[in-house]
Amino acid sequence: MTINGFVDAVEPFQIRGWVQDKADPHRSVTVEILVHGKSIGRVDASLYRKDLEQSGIGSGDHAFIFNFDKRLEPADLRHVTARAYRRDGSFEAIMVAERAGVEVPVVSNPTLRFEGISADPNQHPVFVLGAARSGTSAVAQALLKLARFSGHQEGHLLDLMAHFSVALNKFYIEKTDERAPGKDTTVSLVPKEFFQGKLGEIFIELIRRIFPSGSWIDKTPNSNMIYLAPRFREIWPNSRFIFMKRRFLENVASRNVKFPGQGFEHHSGEWNRVMTAWLGVRDQLKGAAIEIDQRFLLESPDQASKAIKTLLGLTDVEATRIHQAFQYDHPERTSNKRAADLDIGKMGWQEEQMQCFRQTCAETMALFGYSTNSDYYLPGQGGNGLVLV
Repeated sequence: MTINGFVDAVEPFQIRGWVQDKADPHRSVTVEILVHGKSIGRVDASLYRKDLEQSGIGSGDHAFIFNFDKRLEPADLRHVTARAYRRDGSFEAIMVAERAGVEVPVVSNPTLRFEGISADPNQHPVFVLGAARSGTSAVAQALLKLARFSGHQEGHLLDLMAHFSVALNKFYIEKTDERAPGKDTTVSLVPKEFFQGKLGEIFIELIRRIFPSGSWIDKTPNSNMIYLAPRFREIWPNSRFIFMKRRFLENVASRNVKFPGQGFEHHSGEWNRVMTAWLGVRDQLKGAAIEIDQRFLLESPDQASKAIKTLLGLTDVEATRIHQAFQYDHPERTSNKRAADLDIGKMGWQEEQMQCFRQTCAETMALFGYSTNSDYYLPGQGGNGLVLV
């Protein structure tokens, strides 16, 4: 027997191994692959593997990989064989290592680690979070009146990180088989955390360029920003978060005025996504966040401004300025005075709207202590207007 080698793995989409003709050790041996004894193709054993070279198998360039045209079923895998051809045209079967009880050497390669910038403590951002029509504009615009903060009336940029993260997670899930232990693949060398680190580094550099002063406001009222809040806190450890909330009844009434072209189902879904996202992350933001009800902001601007002063470390003069803004500026308000609290029975909703509300928002309303009548809060929940997270 002059043929030396093994089939290292037989998998649904691929067969891999190595082979060397001891009588002609530098020649690339032709390997034929068979299923149930029927030939399905040939491949030259000419690929390089470091472990082969280290084991003295020539220069290491005696490995082969053959990809099947279609996925093989388990019953077929047991009948996959390979044979190696000598120069004279004769051939010899290549033993499948697993069937022979041979331990296949694992190609060991170092895992690539992220070694860039993972956090920037010199930045002091304030993220104003919440659903549209919940008072986010009032808070963001009040803070932007202070000289210490840079920013814009709307952000709508940093939530791009969520889309990148979703794509990254999907990619690595799809590559699960190719990252299995012992796989000789490039993707197995690069963990998902490497790209997560690089992604954070991109946004760190971006913010340094946009807001060189280090103190800035971002107001992007959607659920993606809320889900990203813990990640933002990792990237910018001095981040602070102000979550603005509002009962759905008042929120949807305001949305109907501001966005008349959007339907009830859209409004209810968006409100619920934002509110449930906040419930999912707020425990991770302890000591760095407050939540304020829009109704509380209108009725108690002095207490709201004091809470924000404490959270952000504002001066007395700055706290007075935002108190004045809350009391007199009223950005985006659709009425000159606060309307009476609503009652679900007097909303004029159709039955399909009531059903949508019950399926989408009712449970979340209760979790926040909201009622469905003109009392606004459920009994005993009146203190939920300002919560120090």
